[in-house]
Amino acid sequence: MIELCLALLIVIASTIYYLELHRIEWFAVYTYVVVLFNLKLHMRKTKNKPYSFVDEVESIVDRHPDRIQFITVENGKSYTLSVIDKLANQIGHWGLTLGLKQKDTVAIMLMNHPDYLSLWLGLGKIGVSSALINTNNSG
Repeated sequence: MIELCLALLIVIASTIYYLELHRIEWFAVYTYVVVLFNLKLHMRKTKNKPYSFVDEVESIVDRHPDRIQFITVENGKSYTLSVIDKLANQIGHWGLTLGLKQKDTVAIMLMNHPDYLSLWLGLGKIGVSSALINTNNSG
């Protein structure tokens, strides 16, 4: 148990250093850590029953449906969690009509937009893995 605590402290300290160095927003990292913790906790409670990031996002949507997740710079339109989840459900049904099935892989290449998250979650809801392509890479 002591080894686990020491390992966690090392991870936390290196993460804090990295965040300060690259000026990354703390809340985003906090949310990520909470989601990972909840995934691990759920696996222990259910004896490793399959549980994905999409399941965790759905539970967050159930608790906070009206929370604003994104506001676009172009037109100031806001996207709540329930809007993103509704669009993800539509994308999941669209994927099924295309013949996508569990364990398929789809490449996603979009500009930064809330639809990116909805597309990724929608495909995840039907069990499709997404290969996220970053167009900003260079060198």
